[in-house]
Amino acid sequence: YDTAKVIVTVTDVNDNTPEISVRSALNAISEDSPAGTVVALLHVHDLDSGANGEVRCSLDGDVPFRLQSSHGSYYSVVTARELDREQVSEYNVTVRAADGGSPALQSSAVLALRVLDVNDNAPVFLEERYSARLAENNAAGALVLTVRATDADWGQNARVRYRLAEHLLPPDSGALRGVPVSHFVGIDGVRAFLHSYSHDVSLTADSRKSHLRFSAASCCDTLPARPPPDEPAPLLGTEEPASGPPADPAAVP
Repeated sequence: YDTAKVIVTVTDVNDNTPEISVRSALNAISEDSPAGTVVALLHVHDLDSGANGEVRCSLDGDVPFRLQSSHGSYYSVVTARELDREQVSEYNVTVRAADGGSPALQSSAVLALRVLDVNDNAPVFLEERYSARLAENNAAGALVLTVRATDADWGQNARVRYRLAEHLLPPDSGALRGVPVSHFVGIDGVRAFLHSYSHDVSLTADSRKSHLRFSAASCCDTLPARPPPDEPAPLLGTEEPASGPPADPAAVP
């Protein structure tokens, strides 16, 4: 009898889906992270051979991230530009892997990423200028006007506090006091007389954060003079009124 050697070659069929393994990933990233910051490290693998085992990776949608080939079948997901939490606060980044078979098989993985806030927005008053008028004989604590400022940041960075700029009122003109709880400006220890005058008061707002940014507006209102020492104590604030006699009405412009 005779023998013959038979070689059987098994031809690959594209019957394996590419696998994506997330080796490491961030779940949060600061919005001021520079472009090129690594968000995740991926490994892709396909058990098929030849073109059926060649894997191409891509990211779905228009996202501020890109894939960067590390070595071999490893990829890094990195930021393509700085992020803006005020525009988009979280991302679900879909990584897709497709092999070279016909038809191609593919798989995907989703990276959930939260954008952390940075104090990069200044508080903004709702109005550029506030205007109010006061009649005479107002008691201390009378409401002058209401102001409001908003901040596009988040959490502690978005908390706004208010204050009146100092040294803007003459010592004999009465005083304005801010009341943080209600966010209004009141009069403190005023005295009525026939003549009154107008002046500008500068308002400022800032975030309660180590890196403060400022935005300002002004208001115009009419106030009478300061009361004599024997009048009741002011209802607003805890600061003592400035010393000095009441204003002479004839001297008021």
